[in-house]
Amino acid sequence: MRKKFYLFYGIIISLFLSGCALEKATSNNPPHTLEADTVSMDEFENIEVLSDLSASTPFNVQIDKTSLEIRKEKEVTVIISTDLTEWSYSASAENGTVSNTQKNSFTYTIPKDETTRTDTILIQLSDYENGILYKYNIPLLFALTSETVSVSSDGIE
Repeated sequence: MRKKFYLFYGIIISLFLSGCALEKATSNNPPHTLEADTVSMDEFENIEVLSDLSASTPFNVQIDKTSLEIRKEKEVTVIISTDLTEWSYSASAENGTVSNTQKNSFTYTIPKDETTRTDTILIQLSDYENGILYKYNIPLLFALTSETVSVSSDGIE
C-alpha cells in the first residue's frame, strides 16, 4: 500500500514539475500581441501586429485615429519612433493616400470620396539589427458626413 502511495504522489509531482517547465518554455511570447503570425522568410522573421499598437515591438507608431474617423482632420502625420539605428519602413493605404515620407514620419490623407467608410493603413517596419519585419495594419472607420446623411421628419434616411 505504501509503495502505491509513493508512486501516486511521485507521478503527481513529476506531472506538476513538467507542467511548470513547459510554461517557462512557452512564456517567451510577447504579452500584448494579438494573433501575431511568425514566419521565417528570406533571413527576416515576419511578425504581423494587428491593430494593437501597444504590442511588444521596438517601434512606437503614433497616429490620431479619432480626428480622422470623426472627419475633424483630412490628414494627419504618422510618427514612428524607435531606439534602433538600422531600420526602415514603407507605408501604404487601401483607399487614402500616403505622402510626405520622411525618415520617422509620413502624412496620411483620408479618401477624397466621402462615401468611403473604411480604410486600412499598412506599415511595414524592417528591423535590420535583429532581422525582423513587422507589419502594422491600422483599420479606420470614418463617420458619415453631414452631406451624406439626410434627416426627414420620420427619422434618418
